[in-house]
Amino acid sequence: MLVSVIVPTLNEADHLRGCVRAILANSPPVEIIVADGGSVDATVRVAATYSGTVRVVTVPRGRARQMNAGAAEARGELLWFVHADTLVPRTGADLIRRRLTEPDVALGAFALGFRNDEGTGAFERFVARGANLRSRLFRLPFGDQAFFLRRTVFERMGGFPDVPILEDLLLARSARRLGRVVVERLPVWTSARRWHAARWPFLVTATHALILAGYALGCSTETLARWRHSAGHQLLGTRIGQQQEPS
Repeated sequence: MLVSVIVPTLNEADHLRGCVRAILANSPPVEIIVADGGSVDATVRVAATYSGTVRVVTVPRGRARQMNAGAAEARGELLWFVHADTLVPRTGADLIRRRLTEPDVALGAFALGFRNDEGTGAFERFVARGANLRSRLFRLPFGDQAFFLRRTVFERMGGFPDVPILEDLLLARSARRLGRVVVERLPVWTSARRWHAARWPFLVTATHALILAGYALGCSTETLARWRHSAGHQLLGTRIGQQQEPS
């Protein structure tokens, strides 16, 4: 079965080539759709070097909006959402084909790992273990774990909600009402750039926890997105939102 891989991008020229190569190492048939949110770097030119293999859709900025637009262009019945700074395993597409033959599975995701080429250490491994424990206990994986699901389920849920933050959490919560949410043992490897760029890396994780707590207490996603952007400047010493940051 055709697996359609949707990659949302915003100024991801440095990471996109590796992402595409990892996807193409999977067993065919696989198609790749880059949903670009208005990059001002070489992202679109990098995607164009894979002409005939990668299609580019240009969409107003917003990860949920971009992923929905990419899914609308996809031809496959199996959808796989992969962040541009993430490397997927070469057996990922085959795993997706097998898993989505199970009719009670509404949504799947991979375990989270960090890319070894960026010099990850004990702190990053601790973050990954915590994220994997959380996603398995509560069946609420996040978008940097490369969501996959059947098109019919995606359309039944109305796609990703058009919100500025936490669109992945909201989709996973909707999926739990329709069937099982499975988190595979096989990992994808994402960039630890948010932690590496911060003055105090532990505050990146603390910021994410506060955002989740704020949402649980009833804060709007718009308010949380503004707070995250402010935190990126004032607390972390880096610009959260300069690129497509995982929610």
